[in-house]
Amino acid sequence: MSVSDCIERKCQRLRVNTACFRVASLLVGLNILCYALETTTIETVFGQQIPESWRGTRKPLRFEIVLMGRALKAGADFVSFARYRSADGVEVERRIETYSSAALARKEFKKLIKAASEVLERSNKGKEVEKLGDERAVLRRNTPTLRGVTVIIWTDGRLLYALESTSKHHVSAFEDSFYPKG
Repeated sequence: MSVSDCIERKCQRLRVNTACFRVASLLVGLNILCYALETTTIETVFGQQIPESWRGTRKPLRFEIVLMGRALKAGADFVSFARYRSADGVEVERRIETYSSAALARKEFKKLIKAASEVLERSNKGKEVEKLGDERAVLRRNTPTLRGVTVIIWTDGRLLYALESTSKHHVSAFEDSFYPKG
């Protein structure tokens, strides 16, 4: 059975004019497409990459804090964490792990890189190359419940920062907003 036949039967069952239904479907589809082109989160429509020229200017993302606290972690002195939510509902988690030395923070940094399913990028954080050992990496990892979680990690002396989200765009925007480079 073709799509047209399904539409015809649905319209007959609902007693709706087929032409009106098709126009309404087209308008709904256009509204979805317009929304996709204006939002900051959708990079594909129906599985197809949206050309950059179609996207227009991206609106800056705003985040509000949802949850924050402190935790213990083996090897770290302590960990502070916070979960933020953007206006469109995507969450970003931020962790700051404090170690007793910069060497231990770098060791944990390397351990996270080894555990990642994919390393997307590796660089120095900011433009100050003088700070020895302050590295940055963008990773992709899988969890038991989620696939393709993007994690941005970097060290700053004895601190290890970790930002993670299911959206690479959101986690990058969060980093740019709260931890600008250089």
